[in-house]
Amino acid sequence: MENVTDIFQQYRECARHIRNTYYVPKDMNDGDIVEDFDALSILLFQHLVLGKVGVDRESNNWLSEPASIFPVVPSGNVCPIMINRKEQSDYWDHPLTEIKKDDLEMVFIDYFDWDDMDLIDLRYYRVRITTSSVYPDLVGSDALIATIYADVYYDEEDQ
Repeated sequence: MENVTDIFQQYRECARHIRNTYYVPKDMNDGDIVEDFDALSILLFQHLVLGKVGVDRESNNWLSEPASIFPVVPSGNVCPIMINRKEQSDYWDHPLTEIKKDDLEMVFIDYFDWDDMDLIDLRYYRVRITTSSVYPDLVGSDALIATIYADVYYDEEDQ
């Protein structure tokens, strides 16, 4: 597996700058501008990430479903984590708040920010837990990990 964290960070910086400069909603009724940026972010991801690693852009529904070719791995021995209470809810308050490096296998879904209607930072990776011998009940759950605590890899074998 190849560490592609730098490529993901370049995408993050570009997307964040474009979003915060040109696509900031004026008020709570300005959801169309958020949707426009979401469409643009897929194109940015396809070109700035997939193009650099040589992945077929059409092989996945990028930034809306898990990408098994991009495992997210804690960069230290212990990592803070926020796990979704249940599928597709807005509650990230599962009692497990810290994992060891090998407790879970996770794959990248998208970047996450708390408030779509304001300036964004894209501080978190939104991931899907795919495997765990320690916490098998969490398999299939989504989680948030701050980008400073994890690395993204490209697993060519999963392509």
